[in-house]
Amino acid sequence: MVTCPGGFKGCKLTVVFLVFALCLIFSPRCFGEDSVLIVSEAVKHQKISLVVGETTVIKTKSPHFIKRVSVGAPGIADAIIMSTEAKGAYPQQISLIGKAPGTTNITLWGQNNEVFTVLDLEVSPDISRLKETLHKVLPEEKDIRVAANHDNITLSGTVSSASNLSQVLAMAESYAPKKVITLLEVAGVHQVMLEVRVSEMSRSVMKRLGVNFNYFRGADFGLSLLGGLTSIS
Repeated sequence: MVTCPGGFKGCKLTVVFLVFALCLIFSPRCFGEDSVLIVSEAVKHQKISLVVGETTVIKTKSPHFIKRVSVGAPGIADAIIMSTEAKGAYPQQISLIGKAPGTTNITLWGQNNEVFTVLDLEVSPDISRLKETLHKVLPEEKDIRVAANHDNITLSGTVSSASNLSQVLAMAESYAPKKVITLLEVAGVHQVMLEVRVSEMSRSVMKRLGVNFNYFRGADFGLSLLGGLTSIS
């Protein structure tokens, strides 16, 4: 039974303290460590996904320790071994940081110099920040859709002008250099091209029919059909 010497307020503070203590002992997630990933020897090729600029912590299960770590493509990610307070003990945690879009492998060695596990890491572009940037720079463009497909960025929808299209592509390239797929269209371009094409076809048909508009005055209308025409069927 819990007594509350300070009345209701004191009891309330006591309950809050107890909840905090239980959270400290039993649940590391109370402190925002949702990004901690525990790996075991049983999973040789565990898949991990990050976005550029994101960090996650890899933790090994006891009795396995981390003596050495290597990154297959250092330009894509960094792996940092986190030190331990125990003197002479090998650490059990590493910090992974996504640097650029792409895929790579993270190899962990144990205390006996054996390969403990290999992690398959995929780093994707940060499309959330790209969307925010597009909204700030081009708030009038409401029909731009952004999606991440592995290490590529796919753009779709419509923009109002060719100049805005160039700006969108430039901003997307800064998040995924040379890995931007664009399906964007400029609004109105297809309609104009269709009108021009119909006009050209109309003139071509009239020419093949040999129609001469001699005059068009009031109700009077004259034309002549020329001979030697090819069939339009």
